[in-house]
Amino acid sequence: MACGRGGGSAAAAAQDARRAGGAAAPPEGVARITVLHTNDWHGHVQVRGEGGRRTGGLAAAAAVLAEARREAEATGAGVLVLDAGDWFQGTPEGALEKGAVVVDLLGLLRLDAGALGNHEFDHGRAVAESLVARAPFPVLCANLRDPATRGPMAGVRSHLLLDRAGVRVGVVGLLTERLGAAPGALAGLELRPAAESAREALGRAREEGARMTLLLTHLGVEEDRALAAACPEAGLIVGGHSHTPLPEGERPVPEGPWILQTAGLGTQIGRADLEVERRTGRVRSCRARLVELDEAATGADPEVARIVAESTSAVSAAMREKLGEAIEGLSRDARRFAGVSSPLGSWVADVIREATGAEAALVNRTGLRGALRRGAVTRRTIHEIAPFENTLVTLSLAGSELRGVLERALSEPRLWLEVSGIRATYDPRAENGARVREVTVAGKPLRNEARVVVGTISFLAGGGDGQRGFLGGRDRKDSGGSLRDALEKWVRARGRFRHPYENRLVRLDRPEAPDPGEPGGDD
Repeated sequence: MACGRGGGSAAAAAQDARRAGGAAAPPEGVARITVLHTNDWHGHVQVRGEGGRRTGGLAAAAAVLAEARREAEATGAGVLVLDAGDWFQGTPEGALEKGAVVVDLLGLLRLDAGALGNHEFDHGRAVAESLVARAPFPVLCANLRDPATRGPMAGVRSHLLLDRAGVRVGVVGLLTERLGAAPGALAGLELRPAAESAREALGRAREEGARMTLLLTHLGVEEDRALAAACPEAGLIVGGHSHTPLPEGERPVPEGPWILQTAGLGTQIGRADLEVERRTGRVRSCRARLVELDEAATGADPEVARIVAESTSAVSAAMREKLGEAIEGLSRDARRFAGVSSPLGSWVADVIREATGAEAALVNRTGLRGALRRGAVTRRTIHEIAPFENTLVTLSLAGSELRGVLERALSEPRLWLEVSGIRATYDPRAENGARVREVTVAGKPLRNEARVVVGTISFLAGGGDGQRGFLGGRDRKDSGGSLRDALEKWVRARGRFRHPYENRLVRLDRPEAPDPGEPGGDD
């Protein structure tokens, strides 16, 4: 069930604002509250596009939020502005000072609260705590605890109370239990079950006077749906992590909370206009929509645009440097290449194998975030493909260990590995742990007792994504050179290039390889 229909464009948003200005007052005892929300910025603070269509970015977001605040002031509605985490990791601008610059810039949106995302821990606990200390908005997470203090991580609150339009609102933050960061990133912190922590924090918020309650989550839409069943008393779930646009919101549990989320990457502002009973805090109605950030329709805040440009000018200029030219694009789209190797992932794995001199190479698909599009390849292109601070590592695995790594990679889509020097057949209909059939390395059958020199990235070599099979590797050597540097060097050396596609992990139930095509909007 959706919240209710609303226009997705800025024109529709402006029309709604005009309607609201002349709307009748809400029934007695009912408040109007507008919730404005973002998620998964991943450092995309810059506007996209040159000269023609200009989309996304902080300046357009600030303009939309300012208009919504003016409307609320005119109509007597309350406004909440919330962000659901993953602030910085993904762009060169996001990498500045390990996310500190982006956190400063997000302060320009005047957020009421933000949730912790998993990528806030990509550089470890100390950096995450420094980002929290720096954030010019309250940071919430109820299920991340410090056993030493028996409370939240330093600087973080489990929940927050805010008064809006005569209603006391309790906001509770939650972080995914599938952190995804390399082992040790939490450094002694404890992640507790989200639903249990949510119920505890919601209870405390109500004891402290909250009437309406909402959950600000970085869990992903599937976990949000489960949370809606576990916490039906919450009015809203404002989510992130899965980048799932919900144009009208969704209400999976009758009389339970509505779920909201945007596509992230600085492309949309989510908006939900609520009618809330003042006495009980019950959300009587919810009208949700997504506002696309297109400067031609939304406008842009000139002062925010100036500050963003000044804060990121040096790195932005460096990222425009052309390295080479791709004759054909390479995609890693998880839907098109579900259960098979992707063109982009195979290329990255090939670069790793060449750079390390290994017999085989493996890299996680989820660590590749951009696409290689046909035409000019710039340093920004490479950074968006490989945004994480991974170095190249070689180690020796027994054949049985390598087979185990492949088995885990085939157990669920988020664990998928791209490979080079390896060809394997597998049966997805078999049980986990018994899917891999024939495996060859450098064209020769893999024997369990053989040793294979494998090239990979430091994230996987350290057991990231639960790939503990790498931890037993012998003769471990970290090159100190980054994956990005290896990709840049490869492109510079070739200038104009094409990389042929072949499927290296073959499904026995569907052995044909998909058409590689060109990168699309999902890349």
